[in-house]
Amino acid sequence: MWRYSLDAQILAGNATYGKVEWIDGLAVCIPAINPEVKVAFPPILEEDPIDNVKALVAAATLEGRPEAGTIPPELLSQLLLEAVGVEDIEEAMSKLSDTEHEELEETVETFTKLVKEMKNA
Repeated sequence: MWRYSLDAQILAGNATYGKVEWIDGLAVCIPAINPEVKVAFPPILEEDPIDNVKALVAAATLEGRPEAGTIPPELLSQLLLEAVGVEDIEEAMSKLSDTEHEELEETVETFTKLVKEMKNA
């Protein structure tokens, strides 16, 4: 709906919203602003973040191995940040330096070992 109204403004000649380019006889609206709308829905059920983190670690390490290669490290970092409730994941990821990525991976490994020990106890 948002994109439709934006395109209508552009086609009506409102240059502040963008411009019209003709490509192969078709009018293509080029917006001056990013028309992307990101929506994050809260979980339907109340979930325990610890269970979510345990599930992510289990999937990433296949139950205790250092790294199984099943989930790329950057995606794992994003999923872990989401699981613990970080609001702006993109900003948090941009703040992580290479050293911090390595530290995060070490933390995941340590957490994995602890989860494995808890299961064996």
